[in-house]
Amino acid sequence: MISNSSEEKGKVSFAHLSIMLMGVFAIISGISGHGILFNIAVSGPLLWFSLGIFIIFFVIESRHGISQSIDSKVTKIQGLETSNKEISLKLELVMILSSIIMALESIYFLSGRLYSAFVICLSFSSILLATVIGRKFGSSVGESERRDSWEHLDKNSKMKEYKQLKDWLKGDLSETLSTAQEEKINLQKDIFVMKIKSGLTDYEKSKKTIKDLSNSKDEVELVKILFSVTMKKSYSEWLIGAIDFSTKRKEYAVKNALEALLLLPPVIELMAHISAPGGGGNAKLFNRLLTVSAQFAKRLHSFDLLLDGGQSIPNSTEGNNRHIDANIQEFIKFISLKASMNDEYEFTPWWLINIRSMMEAIPDLDSWDYDKSVPGMLSVLVPEVSKEKENWCFLLSEFFDGTEYVDESYDVSKLFAYIFNLQTGDYVTDLLKLTWYSYQKLK
Repeated sequence: MISNSSEEKGKVSFAHLSIMLMGVFAIISGISGHGILFNIAVSGPLLWFSLGIFIIFFVIESRHGISQSIDSKVTKIQGLETSNKEISLKLELVMILSSIIMALESIYFLSGRLYSAFVICLSFSSILLATVIGRKFGSSVGESERRDSWEHLDKNSKMKEYKQLKDWLKGDLSETLSTAQEEKINLQKDIFVMKIKSGLTDYEKSKKTIKDLSNSKDEVELVKILFSVTMKKSYSEWLIGAIDFSTKRKEYAVKNALEALLLLPPVIELMAHISAPGGGGNAKLFNRLLTVSAQFAKRLHSFDLLLDGGQSIPNSTEGNNRHIDANIQEFIKFISLKASMNDEYEFTPWWLINIRSMMEAIPDLDSWDYDKSVPGMLSVLVPEVSKEKENWCFLLSEFFDGTEYVDESYDVSKLFAYIFNLQTGDYVTDLLKLTWYSYQKLK
C-alpha cells in the first residue's frame, strides 16, 4: 500500500507565505520606481525588482522542490543512467556557473546603460541562484511539500523508511510506503529499463550482454549477473542503502523480493528484444529468462507487490522449469518470434510461460511427432496455419494470456472455432498440437 500525500500538499506554510509577500513587495517597489534601500536613479529599482524575483523563486523551490523533477528526468535519459545524487550535483554546478555568467553579463550591460538587458540577465541570474539555494537549504524554511523527498531525509528517517520497505516487501499489508519510497522504486525501475535499452541499441554492448547471460550456468547466476554486474553502475543512493540494510540484517528474502521488483521490467524488455527478428540470443537463454520472469512474478504476486498494476499474471505461471526439453525451448522461441512479426503484438512473457507449462506436462511428447501420428481432422489445418503462422501465433498470444480472447478480424481465427466445434474433449491441447505440427513441418 502506498501512502497518499494529497492532504499534506494542501496545507498552507505561513513561513513561506510571509517570505513570498516580502518578494512581492520588492517586485512592486521595483516596478513603481522606488529603490528604497538601493538609492540609485535607474538601477536601484531594477535591483529591488531582481531581489524580489530571487525571493519568490527561493520560496517556490523551498516549498515545492520543482527543480528536483529535472533530476529524475535527466537520470532516465539513455546513456545517463546514474545515481540521483551525482546528477543533482552536476545540475547545481551548471546552474551556479550559469548564474555567475548571467550576473557578469548584467554588469556589462549596466556599464553600457542597457537597462533592459541588465534587468533580464540579473533576473535570470537571480532565478538560478535562488533555485540552487532553495535546493540546498530550502527544506529548513517552514513546512515543505517535499519534506518526504528522499534527499532531504536524515539518517534516522531513512532507516525508518528502510524498515517500512522491509516489512512491505515481506508482505505486511499493514505497512504503507511513503511517496518518497514509491518514487524511488519507480525511478530505479525506469533507470534499469533504460540501462537495458541503451545496451541493446549498441551492437557491441548487446552482444556482450547476451553472451554473458548465455554463459550463466543457471537462473540464479543469471540474476546475479544482471543485478550485480550489468546494473551495478545504475544503482541509486536509495538502492545502495536498501541493499546494505537488508544484507546487514541477513534479510535475504527481502533482498530477493527487491531484486524481483526492480528486475522484472528490464528482464521483460530483454526478452522482447531477443524474441524479435535479429534480436540474437539462443532458445536456452530465452527460456531461462522466461523462468526468471515467472519466478519474479510469483514472488511479487504472492505479496501483491506488482506496482504497475497493468500486468495480469496467469494462475498457471510457474517458475520451476529448469530442465526443459530442447525441442520445447526451440518451439517457444519460434512462436514468440512469429508473434512479434504481427504489428499489433506487444511482447508479454505470460502466454509463453502458460504454453510452456502445458507442453512440459505432456507425458510423451514423441507421440506428437508429425511424421508418426497426425489426427486427420487436424492435419488438414496444418497448411493454413503454416501459411498464416505470424497471425496464428499472435492469436495464440491473445488466447493464452489468460483472457482466452481471439481477434476474429483475422482469417485464421476461424480455425479456433473449427477446432472447438470438433468436440474432442481437449480444445486447448488440440490448439497446441496443431501449432506443434505446423512448427515441425516448417523446421
